[in-house]
Amino acid sequence: MKAITRGSASEVRSRAHPGLLGRPHAETLSCQALREVENELSHPLFHGVPLGPTLNDHLIRDLFNGNGDWRWRTRWLNRARMARQWLRPQRSSHTDLPPHGRIWITWLHSAARLTEMWLPVLDALEGHRCAVLCGAPGVSARVPVGVSRIEWDQVLSYEATGWRTEYRRCRPQWAARLKSLCRRYNLPAGAFELFALTLMIASRNVTNCIAFLEAARPAAIVTDYDRNQQWSCIVLAARLLQIPTVTLVHGVMQRDAIGYAPVLADRVVCWGELGRHKLLAAGEAPEKILIGGCPRLVRDISASAVDERAKLGLDPARSVVMFATSPEWQRLELAELFCASIEILGFVSGVVRLHPSEKLATYSDVVRRHSRVRFVEGQGTSLDESLVSADVVVVHGSGVGSDALVKRRPVVVLDVDAALSGHNEDLVERAGCPHARTADDLAAILRRILLDEQYRLQLGSTAEEYVKEFCCAFGMESARRIAGIVSRLHASGGAAGEGDAVPVASVR
Repeated sequence: MKAITRGSASEVRSRAHPGLLGRPHAETLSCQALREVENELSHPLFHGVPLGPTLNDHLIRDLFNGNGDWRWRTRWLNRARMARQWLRPQRSSHTDLPPHGRIWITWLHSAARLTEMWLPVLDALEGHRCAVLCGAPGVSARVPVGVSRIEWDQVLSYEATGWRTEYRRCRPQWAARLKSLCRRYNLPAGAFELFALTLMIASRNVTNCIAFLEAARPAAIVTDYDRNQQWSCIVLAARLLQIPTVTLVHGVMQRDAIGYAPVLADRVVCWGELGRHKLLAAGEAPEKILIGGCPRLVRDISASAVDERAKLGLDPARSVVMFATSPEWQRLELAELFCASIEILGFVSGVVRLHPSEKLATYSDVVRRHSRVRFVEGQGTSLDESLVSADVVVVHGSGVGSDALVKRRPVVVLDVDAALSGHNEDLVERAGCPHARTADDLAAILRRILLDEQYRLQLGSTAEEYVKEFCCAFGMESARRIAGIVSRLHASGGAAGEGDAVPVASVR
């Protein structure tokens, strides 16, 4: 049976690309198909917990975005990893737990975007009331002094016999359902092994999380993303134990809230009305959705343009155009188009800022062909440092586009397709950003933005209307709203109450 794909048959095109690994899969799965896969693999329940949502990272990256690694080598490695998980499950112990009744913050990694999000929230929640679950090395060093913390690896403690007994019970049904899904959606070779391994790890992690939460007894859990591979396990375990949970929104949402819905936590705090409408359209209950703004975003830029341009070795007399990449299958093609447009213009400096998950080596061929354009890795670079030197920002599906509008920077969407979707559609249709499909298009649009002041003012006016709908509060104002929502959820035992804003006095 043919895979269900995004758009009509005439809109679907091959996802084959030199940047993909293994056999290119001709078509990526639709949002509807991904949710059907998730629902199917949520049965049978493991210790009373559905594990389908823990597959979200792989469903989005590998099947929706088309970035799966389907090499035979990887397929056999995944089989070996399953054998290792069975024979030598990872163990540690729950030592030095913070006192019971803390509000637990799950902080996934140490990238600037999450650091800038969590620090204001911890301040508003009064850090001594909280404890931080650190998802990766480097997070602990970012946590303020005096705030309790524990590493994710320390959560991985359980009695192996009990896990194996429950896993043996569930595995045959998961395997049968996986084989059926692989046939139904024509999934690539290797998908069975990938998702079988992911379910195995998730079953182990859920076992860990149940034991950990029973020992830690948190008052509530607040997460940066309730559907990633780690935090989905702890949120699902908390739901089983009736511990209140809140998830923040860590990035921009597409029209169907793909990747964000179904929401696993008791409440989701989105940035503004635009996000709320998308979650409602995806089927979320109105009372589950609260509006709290984005604590990592502020309207002004604190960094110095002169200093940042000097760091990049840019000519201070030239205008600067920055392209923010996104880890999608067509990223090399888009980077090539951007570099070509910079060479057409001649009088501007071009900078390509990689997504934090990407490495410079991925773009080595493009870098070699376009020596005039600077390529910089995004890991560890703050939003202000990235945007302060840019006079214009170019994006394709990246949340940096809306971030740039918040910072009052003109934005251009680079997309070779005439029909837009996802965040590109929001930026063009709602925010009024120009849409370029070729290098010549982009060069012409950039020339007009840089040389026509009236056009820049027009773009800025439309963008301001979009920003009001996109995000209702920024910085500490947003953090106080989130703290109020968490406090009310805890006080009511899981019901956040009416309204989306809380007076400051009620937070502390």
